[in-house]
Formats: sequence, C-alpha cells, structure tokens
Amino acid sequence: MSSPAPSVLVMAGAPSARPAAPLDAWLGADRAARLQAVLLRRAAGWAARAAPRAAFVAVEPAHAAAEVARMLPPGVDSFAQAAGSHADRVAAAVRRVMANTGGPVLIVGTSLPALGDYHAQAAALDLRDGCDVVLGVSIGGGLYLLGVHSPQPHLFALLGTGNDGETTRRHARRVTADLGLELGMLHYERALATPQDARAMLADPLLPPDVADALRE
Repeated sequence: MSSPAPSVLVMAGAPSARPAAPLDAWLGADRAARLQAVLLRRAAGWAARAAPRAAFVAVEPAHAAAEVARMLPPGVDSFAQAAGSHADRVAAAVRRVMANTGGPVLIVGTSLPALGDYHAQAAALDLRDGCDVVLGVSIGGGLYLLGVHSPQPHLFALLGTGNDGETTRRHARRVTADLGLELGMLHYERALATPQDARAMLADPLLPPDVADALRE
C-alpha cells in the first residue's frame, strides 16, 4: 500500500508583526515588511500547488493570524502557532496538521524564493521510498525544508538559520543516526536571511521578479 501524499506546512511570521531579522536593518522596516509579504505569498502558493487541499500556514504571532489569512490563496488553511520555543511551535503545528491529514508533512519557512516543483516532488519521492526524514539544508545553515512521517522535535530545532550549511548537515546526520531514522537529502539552497544572501540573489538572473523588485525598492 502506497504512502499518502505529503501535506505542506508553512511556518510564517506575519509581515507587519514578525520579530526583527538580520535582513531588516539593511532593508528598513517598511521594505522588510513588503518583502516578507511577497515571500509569504510565494510560500503559500507553492504549498497550494504541492498539496492541494492539504496546505497549511502556521502564523506567528497569534494575534496576526487573521491578517495572514487574508493574504493566502484559496485552498490554504491557516492557524496561530502555539506558545513555546521554535521547536515546540513546529511540533505543535505538525501534530495539528497530521491530525487533519493523517500523512507525512513537508515543513518550510518563507525564506526560500526558489522553492519549486522539484523540491516537493523529490521530498515526496524520498518519503514514499522509505526515508523517515527528508532534509533541505540552507547554505547559510539551518533547514529550508524538512519532510517527516512523524513529529521529530530534535530536528525541528534545526529549522531556520544556523552556523553554516555543513554544520547543519553534520548535526542532522548525527541526530537521525541516533534516532535510527532513514535520511534523505535534497541539494543545498540559498535562503534569504542576510544582506549577503540578498546581494547574491540579486546577481542571479533566475531570481523571481517579484522578489527582485521587493529587494530593489
């Protein structure tokens, strides 16, 4: 019996109320909020395409959930993130999604403009073919995508940014080996987290035009 197709969970900060990030000082508060709105819409649109009728956005802070809901495409459900550490909030959101869908989940943030069909298809294939966990490691550290069959709090702490991509990869391999999990890996991607990332992306002719416009304003 084949494994059900993964649902998609986007962990998102509301553009107008998210905690300050390293990129914000370079952009300024207004430009940063506009960029985050573009990135949120792109991530939600990717989720809707990758998991029709099984796409979710978990919103931080909780009081901004209604604001974010108005920005989402049809077919994407949203809810407020639970309280606690980042790993705790991801774990609670994953459990909520799994209670609704009963299958594996692909977890992403909003910082990867290059999310495409490849990422969803490759992760789903690995999960279907026996991997317990699928990781997409960011060049700057942390994970841009995490696919799981069950909640994995030890791995949820790796989502977001970290020291560097190779350190994240080694740490993830240790964690999955200690837990006895079969691991699949996607290729490295550059997440948009720092001014250096922004400059590198602006030099890329394949950067989506809406992201390029938000960075160049």
